[in-house]
Amino acid sequence: MVEPELGYVDWWELAPVNDLFLVRTVPDKTKKESASGIIISTQESAVMDRPFKGTVVSVGPDAKYKIGDYLYWQPTSGMDMAMIRPTEPDEKFLLLHTEAILCKKVKDTRG
Repeated sequence: MVEPELGYVDWWELAPVNDLFLVRTVPDKTKKESASGIIISTQESAVMDRPFKGTVVSVGPDAKYKIGDYLYWQPTSGMDMAMIRPTEPDEKFLLLHTEAILCKKVKDTRG
């Protein structure tokens, strides 16, 4: 039997189970800096440094969302999927449960 290679995997090689789904996160480009350029770090900003929005790229069979949905979730939610090989700089992935989702972006239908 051949042992699988340890290390990175591509996101399309993973199939979430149950109600889990995989999202490609959108990095938050805003950082708080002092006038002299020092990055201000607090406990609150440490939590907000975690991604909280992104696009669904893979879904489990019981997931309520579909591939391509743009979601917002609690910043403390999800499991970082560091073993996924990034295809572009700052690309990160999270594995989330349905309960962690706060809202889904919908098309603006106002006249």
